[in-house]
Amino acid sequence: MSKKRKAPSRRARTAAALQSFNNMPLDLTKDEKMRCAALTMAINYYIETICKDAALYTAMTMKGDTLKPATYDGVVAVALRFEAYLAGKIKEPALSLPEEKTS
Repeated sequence: MSKKRKAPSRRARTAAALQSFNNMPLDLTKDEKMRCAALTMAINYYIETICKDAALYTAMTMKGDTLKPATYDGVVAVALRFEAYLAGKIKEPALSLPEEKTS
């Protein structure tokens, strides 16, 4: 029987994204590397928080939770927040994530 590998924690994935920011072999500027790291973090955020189970989705909607669809605009908005966090412009990336526009 094979042992099931434990998935890396959020902190480990964030650390890996930041380390990849410092070790990118491409000829990118510091700002471009920071944007790449921020986009990687945003994608990881969406992978972690997306509702993948139909039964869970049904239960959440019946409970009254509002679920927003994962959109490209949403990923980019989160990436911009992470970029501001990495640049030191804000202290907490999750305190005031921008609301997605519903149109």
